[in-house]
Amino acid sequence: MADRADAREVAPVRAPRVVIVEDHRDARDMLRWLLEEAGYDVHTAETGPTGLRCIREVRPRVAIVDISLPELDGYAVARAVRADSRLANTLLIALTGHGGEEDRQAAFAAGFQVHLAKPVDLGQLERTIRQLVAADLPPVVQSPNQGPGASRQPCAGPPEDL
Repeated sequence: MADRADAREVAPVRAPRVVIVEDHRDARDMLRWLLEEAGYDVHTAETGPTGLRCIREVRPRVAIVDISLPELDGYAVARAVRADSRLANTLLIALTGHGGEEDRQAAFAAGFQVHLAKPVDLGQLERTIRQLVAADLPPVVQSPNQGPGASRQPCAGPPEDL
């Protein structure tokens, strides 16, 4: 008969949930494939509002958010996530075509932990996710005034109140 220590050693590890919010289908599909192959439970969305709704529904450990999204940009998505105490443990990674220092500072001020410029090195992205998850960072909640002015199936539908 196995004792409790043995049971813990063989208990399956739950894959961290990741939400990808990216409006370019090819990039979204490539990121989803990479992360699913690495063992993550991946959900996708293609606009800011659907991304925010997906993050609220799925409550992922990590959300990878493009900055230049239709309808609601990535900064606004990050600020809404940071204003929601239920999402305080969600780690945010910004993906953007703008890699300047001003862009990095804007991402951090909005609540992102990491800023990555496109084209992103896929190996670096996967390592970054592993390191963030392993670091077990403290929860982050910001007031809405802070910062500058597919589980294999995509998330869909309008967001709850922004």
